[in-house]
Amino acid sequence: MSSYSLPTIGLRIVKTAVTAFLIMFLFRILHLGRSPFYAMIASILSMQSDLSNSKRTALNRAFGTTVGASFAAFLTMLEIRISAFTREGFLYLVSVIICITAIIYVTVIFHMTTASYISCVVFLSATVVSRGSDGGPFLFVLFRFSDTLFGVFLSYVINWIHIPQKKRTDILFTSGLDQILLPGKSTPSAYTIRELNHLIGSGANFTLSTSHTPAAILKAAENLHLQLPVIAMDGAVLYDIGKNQYLLKYMMSRQTVSRIEHILDDKNFHFFENVIVDDVLLIYYQDFKTPQQREYYEKQRISPLHNYMRGKRSEKQNVISFTLLDDTTRLNALISDFNQEGLDRNCRFLLKKSEYENQALLHILCKNARKENMNHYLQKKLNLPKTISFGDYKDTCDITVESKDSDQVAKTVKKLYSKK
Repeated sequence: MSSYSLPTIGLRIVKTAVTAFLIMFLFRILHLGRSPFYAMIASILSMQSDLSNSKRTALNRAFGTTVGASFAAFLTMLEIRISAFTREGFLYLVSVIICITAIIYVTVIFHMTTASYISCVVFLSATVVSRGSDGGPFLFVLFRFSDTLFGVFLSYVINWIHIPQKKRTDILFTSGLDQILLPGKSTPSAYTIRELNHLIGSGANFTLSTSHTPAAILKAAENLHLQLPVIAMDGAVLYDIGKNQYLLKYMMSRQTVSRIEHILDDKNFHFFENVIVDDVLLIYYQDFKTPQQREYYEKQRISPLHNYMRGKRSEKQNVISFTLLDDTTRLNALISDFNQEGLDRNCRFLLKKSEYENQALLHILCKNARKENMNHYLQKKLNLPKTISFGDYKDTCDITVESKDSDQVAKTVKKLYSKK
């Protein structure tokens, strides 16, 4: 029987509760004589998980509050000036509906559609909710406006206050991408994106590694605010996303490349050669020998960072790696031939499953092209004393991630980052 533990109460929950308490407390000690309901609702709706989201949400709610209150003031003015314009009349009912339509349309014009909710709440609370007998209609609208704005402002202030915590900025966190953050999905979960962005924003040293080209990371993790270089192509390259620059490359020697090309041509294999020229990835290929190879090419070439070149590469260009898609049995026999030729002393042969039946992908790289080597290089470059890696194989990482829990990395980094 699997054990289940309740999640801990997060800081956002605590801050929301504190804000609600302060609003009730202030309303009481200041003897304002009205309910803190609207201020509390506004504060709860405005509280976010991090400061950047809180600021954006606060501005959004403030805009919505102003729009809703403006329309409420206009409708209240008509109510005061026109004797036939009463809350009980049909004209008032029609005017409320017209104003709601106009309010939502204004938020669309200003590209603030998420503010339409708070705009309508403020408007309806000032025009439909029963008023007290004190102060008059305009004062009632002013109170709805000021209370809501106060709740938004206090929520932002409370979220801005940071509780001092010791952060483990001395650790380099490296997570695999393919089966770690993306088990069966094309992008990380909303929880993982939110938590990792918050951790990175607060100073956590976090990066990704993948067996694919940097293009795969750019597509899959486009919503992650990565600040460190990423490890790609099974550790063959270290790529700076911000600068679009390859910081380190493990090249294959020209003699080794020539021997591999000769064997592949002799045994009639189709192959892709990955070459980097002036921080541009060029992928050379020749005539396809199977429909699956053409289909694989058509899927890969969609990425703007994959520059496929039909023909032979220049002998002056250094090769990063080879990629082959072929029959699994045939590829295993090819690896044996490479080993007999002694190429295993200079190369790594990575055979991986493909989406095609009875076919596999074979990646041929420099012997030193390993994720752990690139991770160690990045650790030294950042001058960090410790590194923690996440993966799906126990022998190649520090923490093994369960394939069904795509949020495990974010949860673990969050725990370790704040741990003393």
